[in-house]
Amino acid sequence: MPEIPRIAGCYCQTMQNYIGYRKSYGISRKTVEEYKHRFQHFLSYLEDNGIYDIHLISQQLLINYANQLGFCTPYIRHRNLSVIKRYLRYLYDQGLTDIDCSRMVPKDKFVKQPHLPSTYTKEEVEALIKAIDRSSPKGKRDYAMILITARLGLRATDVCCLTFDSIQWEQSLIVLNQQKTGERIEFPLLSEIGEAIIDYLKYGRPKSDLPYIFLKANYPYDRLNRSTLHSIVCLYLRRAGIQYDPYPF
Repeated sequence: MPEIPRIAGCYCQTMQNYIGYRKSYGISRKTVEEYKHRFQHFLSYLEDNGIYDIHLISQQLLINYANQLGFCTPYIRHRNLSVIKRYLRYLYDQGLTDIDCSRMVPKDKFVKQPHLPSTYTKEEVEALIKAIDRSSPKGKRDYAMILITARLGLRATDVCCLTFDSIQWEQSLIVLNQQKTGERIEFPLLSEIGEAIIDYLKYGRPKSDLPYIFLKANYPYDRLNRSTLHSIVCLYLRRAGIQYDPYPF
């Protein structure tokens, strides 16, 4: 596997160390290659600006870098900034910098819905589902939510926003307005999904007047959000022994 070009020695070593740190969390080879590509881009930028010392990173330098990415697609810009932000946080956590420069990285408004990546095989998805312990209230909730995501492909936000009115039991349908587009869509209420929802409502859902089906397992029993669902999916991916990128977005 090719190494990161040593165009900036001190940076290069810390970037290699950071990639090794992330690999310990089970990220895929594809993600490792992506990190190397994005680091190469950032290293070229640092070299062009004569920056060879990590202590010379400034807010203005990072703002200019973000502006330079304005010619990229929103997703590429988001990924580059995300990777660099986590790398800078790593430097601070390791005591290599006195200032947390990750806080200086400009924010962007790119939003990508967490979902079960289509690159997972059918066998891996089934292993993920089987890894859920359905004996607890939380397990019953997680099982129903992941089953809906896996079988119907609903966006995480839409799953979290499902209300009692979304389930049309007599017609065996799930009906909702997509959070992203506002478009009304219908999905078949598969028997295994219906049974999982009923099991959660009867034996897992805390008492609440909120209209949302899925709630937090601990008080206060608020509605879940998409990032929480992403964390839930990652938990069971680990239990199933399936490799994944813990920060895919």
